[in-house]
Amino acid sequence: MNPSDSIVEKYTKLVGKYGLSYRTLDWGSQKSQQLRFKILSEIAPLEGTSVLDVGCGLCDFYEYLQNKGINANYYGIDITPNMVKKAQQRFPGVTIELKDIVLSNDLPSFDYVVASGIFYLLPSVRHVEDIIKAMFSVARLGVAFNSLSDWGGEGEKGELVLTPEKTVTYCKSMTKQISLRHDYMPHDFTMFLYKEMV
Repeated sequence: MNPSDSIVEKYTKLVGKYGLSYRTLDWGSQKSQQLRFKILSEIAPLEGTSVLDVGCGLCDFYEYLQNKGINANYYGIDITPNMVKKAQQRFPGVTIELKDIVLSNDLPSFDYVVASGIFYLLPSVRHVEDIIKAMFSVARLGVAFNSLSDWGGEGEKGELVLTPEKTVTYCKSMTKQISLRHDYMPHDFTMFLYKEMV
């Protein structure tokens, strides 16, 4: 079975149960969701840039940017049909599409590509690396993503927890311009990858 099938099944159930709620995205709390968004948005000044949100869910990151007065050209993609439909209904003027970043070969380039909370249900680190590589390939300036960190323990059963050092090592194969943030939650880290300017 494709690993994304079980993820789609899980989120289809959650969106049916909770609707427009942070619980639909399986966040521990709205506060933690907003904190992660704050850190992601610090990759660079996003005003006037184009931003691809991978695994956009209900486009809460778009709402976060709007609430902060940051006007970016936002584009959201997700693999869960019901989630995409809800997001499209919520923000009818925003481009939100049903796409898998790894399987899609028709995505344009974006200044920044971000992903929040999309790795923890994946079956292996290799799947995470495939997504990071795909994100980096369509980014003009940089990539930002977060993950559960094994510096804070093993995590809950069934959750994929990454080792920050190993993630840095993988990302160094694409760029040496990297920033690791592990200063906002004990069990979470964010990485910024920047395209090297020649």
